[in-house]
Amino acid sequence: MLGDTALCVHPADERYSQYVGKTVRVPVTRRDIPVIADEYFDREFGTGALKITPGHDHNDYELEKKHNLPIINILDKDANLNSNGGNLAGMDRFEARGKLWDAMDKEGLVIKGEDHVNQMPRSQKGWEIVKPLVSTQWFVKMKSLAEKDIGKVRDGDIVIEPQRFEKVYFNWLEYIRNWCVSRQLWWGHRTPVWFVEEHSGEYIVARSDEEAAQIVSEKYNGEAVTLKQETDVLDTWFSSGLWPFSTMGWPNEDAEDLKTFFPGSIMETGYDI
Repeated sequence: MLGDTALCVHPADERYSQYVGKTVRVPVTRRDIPVIADEYFDREFGTGALKITPGHDHNDYELEKKHNLPIINILDKDANLNSNGGNLAGMDRFEARGKLWDAMDKEGLVIKGEDHVNQMPRSQKGWEIVKPLVSTQWFVKMKSLAEKDIGKVRDGDIVIEPQRFEKVYFNWLEYIRNWCVSRQLWWGHRTPVWFVEEHSGEYIVARSDEEAAQIVSEKYNGEAVTLKQETDVLDTWFSSGLWPFSTMGWPNEDAEDLKTFFPGSIMETGYDI
């Protein structure tokens, strides 16, 4: 609730049509947020009015882009409340939830409490409840790559055996989304991006520290600047895709193995791949 930036109702729901375009006040925080209309959710579910929290929900994030809503992130990387949590800042998220309920109850805003069955994603290792968090990541634009690969199969340049798996292949690529390839880990291939500290938001892409320095020198006419490489590493599947280059002599394009075996003529993969 502390990160809510809109209240959404169904455009055909006459119960709330008079409120669309107006604002409502978020309890405790005293922030005013707009009432918007969208067909994306079931108006028969619950009250038919849904709070929108773009900073911590995938579906709400899509609504944020559609309705140009602000994003409020209320959690730090340890899942404790940050400064947007007001007097709850620094508190564990579950403890803060109880305190927030008590505060609303004290103000006479609680109507009732009841159990509700819900699906909650959990981490693979520690089984902690996972909460989405909007953050800056690196993506590979996939649409143009997917269209090329779809054409290769349709034209017969690539053959999939058994043929029935073509349906899976096309379904995957026709609905492809951009691929997030950055990971916040301390092992792996470092993302080949360097930030220019004297020019906030500016970055360059290079193959090495030396190439990065050369590019930035030309771009800023010899200005003395500080380069800091991105600390994120590449997704392990992205790194795995580089194996032909790492094993066949690249970047020497005249390497015998590279000329002989790249690109490959056949790949045997498991069902999950």
